[in-house]
Amino acid sequence: MANAVSEEGASAAERWVEVLKAGGTKKPLELAMMAGVDMAKPDPIREAVAYVGELVDEVVRSF
Repeated sequence: MANAVSEEGASAAERWVEVLKAGGTKKPLELAMMAGVDMAKPDPIREAVAYVGELVDEVVRSF
């Protein structure tokens, strides 16, 4: 979602605000779909793991 906000700008941010407003009124998978994230596919998890890997690499380089 953070990448979507960075890349798409306001439209992705507005979707995220709607997800936050929905809060606990929907199931997590429904909230993810509202945000434009299809958790039925492996891509979002792969992207998240890759991002965390980049963060770890950055921390390692800083020492």
